[in-house]
Amino acid sequence: MRPAYSFWNTKGRTNKLNKLKRWVVALAGAVAFSIAMITGVSANTLGIDVASYQGTTTSYFNSFKQVGDNFTIVKLGGRGGGEGSHYSNPKATTLMQLACKQVATSGVNLVIQ
Repeated sequence: MRPAYSFWNTKGRTNKLNKLKRWVVALAGAVAFSIAMITGVSANTLGIDVASYQGTTTSYFNSFKQVGDNFTIVKLGGRGGGEGSHYSNPKATTLMQLACKQVATSGVNLVIQ
């Protein structure tokens, strides 16, 4: 017999998707932490984060590299906030490719509120 109330979503498929999302977020965090440890990135390292409204050209990323930025974080999407719905960055693939070519260290994030 299932309890009347559960902290976790108990809607079958939705529950599995939520668990998958938590694992993806945890894995992305672990990968980012590992990269930071290996490359020596510290809190004093300059970098940028980009989302769908930023530029998607090589010159855009070069401009940040020229002023000393050492890493780029690309927003994949998010959930929550004022809109209360899921958001997927339509330019994420392009931004990740440019970031990997132009910047020493690149990572991704997924915002969940």
